[in-house]
Amino acid sequence: MHDRDGAFIDRTLSLMDITAGGVTGGLVGFVDANGLDLEIFHSHFGGSINAFESSPVGGLLGAYTSNGHSPSVYINQSFVEADIVNSPRDVGGLIGVTGANVRPIIDNSYYIGDIETSGAIAGGLIGSAAEQAEINRSYAAGSISSTAGVSENDDVPWTGGLVGYLPKGGWIALSFANMDIVHENDEYDIFASGMIGRTDPDDTYFMGSYYNSDVGQGYCANGEIDFVVYDDCIAKSFTDEPDYFIANSDNMPMQGWDFEDIWHIREANYPSLAPIEEPQVLCEQSTTTETSLHVACGLYSSDGMLYGPTTWELRYKSLDSADSWQSVNVPPYSYFDEVITGLQPNTNYRVEFRYTDDRGESQWYHIDATTDAGTPSTPKPGPGIIIVPTGSATVPSARRIATATVDLPVPTETKISLNDFVEFTNGQGKQLDLKIGQVIYFTVKGIEHSATVKEVGADYVIVTLASTPQDVRLGLGQTGQYDVDGDGKPDIEISLRTIVNGVAGVTFKEVTERISQPISSNDTAVGRATNWLFWLLIGGGITFMLLIVVIGRHWSNKDDRPSHTF
Repeated sequence: MHDRDGAFIDRTLSLMDITAGGVTGGLVGFVDANGLDLEIFHSHFGGSINAFESSPVGGLLGAYTSNGHSPSVYINQSFVEADIVNSPRDVGGLIGVTGANVRPIIDNSYYIGDIETSGAIAGGLIGSAAEQAEINRSYAAGSISSTAGVSENDDVPWTGGLVGYLPKGGWIALSFANMDIVHENDEYDIFASGMIGRTDPDDTYFMGSYYNSDVGQGYCANGEIDFVVYDDCIAKSFTDEPDYFIANSDNMPMQGWDFEDIWHIREANYPSLAPIEEPQVLCEQSTTTETSLHVACGLYSSDGMLYGPTTWELRYKSLDSADSWQSVNVPPYSYFDEVITGLQPNTNYRVEFRYTDDRGESQWYHIDATTDAGTPSTPKPGPGIIIVPTGSATVPSARRIATATVDLPVPTETKISLNDFVEFTNGQGKQLDLKIGQVIYFTVKGIEHSATVKEVGADYVIVTLASTPQDVRLGLGQTGQYDVDGDGKPDIEISLRTIVNGVAGVTFKEVTERISQPISSNDTAVGRATNWLFWLLIGGGITFMLLIVVIGRHWSNKDDRPSHTF
C-alpha cells in the first residue's frame, strides 16, 4: 500500500490456505475507511479460506466500512481461484461486505471456486453491498452451498450468482454468473437467483449480462416482493449448454471484452486475465550437501512480481550413471522450492523442469550441480545457475524465458517521483509511458501527492489525483491543469500524448507562479491612470493658454477700430 489518501494495492499475489476467525479476506481483512478509497489492481488470491466465526469473508476483501464521506472500493483486473468454506456470515468470491456510504466497483475481474456457507447472504462476487454496486465485464463460476435456513432462527438466505444482497440496486454490464446454488433446506431455494439474491428492482439495471437459469426459480433477481424480469438480464441453461463460456471469446457477453490486452482464452476453461507482460524464469542459487540438492525457481515479471498458479514438472538424475529420471511432485504455484534428498556424495546431477499455464507448455530447462564429497556441516552454495533449454519441446512464439540468477524474495516496486526530473520543474514537461494501476508521485509545497492511472481507453485516460481524490479524464491531445492542495490554484498540468497497446504517453508539468519582471509605469493600471491624468492636465493647460491669446488679440483689435458717434 502507498501512504496516501486512500489505499492502493497493485500486482499483489497471495497463495495460502487461511484458517481464521473474525473478518477475513485473501488480501485484506477489515477496513474502517473514514472516507478513503481502496483500489486493488492486478492482484490475485489462490488457496482456500476456512472461516470459523460469524464475520464477513471475501476472497480479496473481507469488509469495508466508512463513517466519513462516500468512498469507493475499486477492483480491476484481479481474480480469486479458491474455495471458501464454513463461512457463517456474509460471503463473496471477491468482497464479503461493503457498508453504508461505500460503493463497490468491479471491472474485468472474476471468481472461480466453491463457496460453502451457513450464513444468510452469499454471492459469487459480492456478499452484500449497502450502497449501489457497479460490475462490468466480470464473472463468477462454481457453486454456492448453503445450510442457512435449516435452523428456525436462521435469517432469510439471500444468494445470487454475482451478488447476494443489494438493497439499493446497481449496474451490471457485460457480465455473467454460472454459479450452481443449492440450499440444504430446499424450501429456501426460492431465495436464490441467478444474478442477484435480493435487490431494489427500481434501481437495478442490466446490459447484456447472462445468468444460470437452472438456479432457484430461474429468475435473474429477487425484488422486494417477488422475482423481477429484466429484458437485458439473459437466462442461459448451462445444463443444455455447459460449454457456452468455455474456451471462446465469440459468445456474448465476452464478445464485448478486450481479448487483446486484458482477457485470455484458456483451453477447456473459463477466460483468464492476460499477463501484464510475458514472464521470465528466475532461480535462486542452488545449494548442496553430501546427499541433497536445493533448487528454487519461479515465474516473474520484469519488476519482480510473481505470476499466478502454474503447473510444474520437476525431475532429476545422475549424470555419472545410466540412472533413469526421477520425478518430484511440485504444488501448482508460481514457484517451486524443493530439496531433493537421497543423493550420492560427490556426484554430478541434472535437474530439469518445465511449466504449463493457460498459454501452453514450456520447453525443458535444467540446472547442473555436484553434491559434496565429504560430510557436510552446512549446505554450501553451488555455482551460479545458468538455465539452458534442452530437448525439442514446442514453445509458443510469444513466450519469452530469460536466463538469470536471483535471490528471493523478489525486489519491491521502484517509486517514481516527478520532482526527480528536471523536465517536470523547468516548464518543459516530463513524459512517462504508463499502464493501468501505475502510481506517480509529486510534491507541492512540501507535501507529497500522487497520480494513479485508473483507466486507459482507446483514446482517453482517467487519472486519479490525490491527496484530495479526484478523477480527471483526458482525451488524446488534451491538456488540463489541476489543483491538488485545495488552494484554488492549479498545481500540475497533465497532457495525454499517445496511447499504444494500452500504454499511455502522459506528460506532467509543474505549474508555478510567474516571477514578475521589471515593468514601466505604462504597464500597470496605476501607471496608465497617472499618464492619462498627466496628459489631460497638459492638454487643458495648452487649451487655456490658447484661449487667453485669442481673447487678448480680440480686445487689441477692438481698440484699433475708428470710433463712431450716434
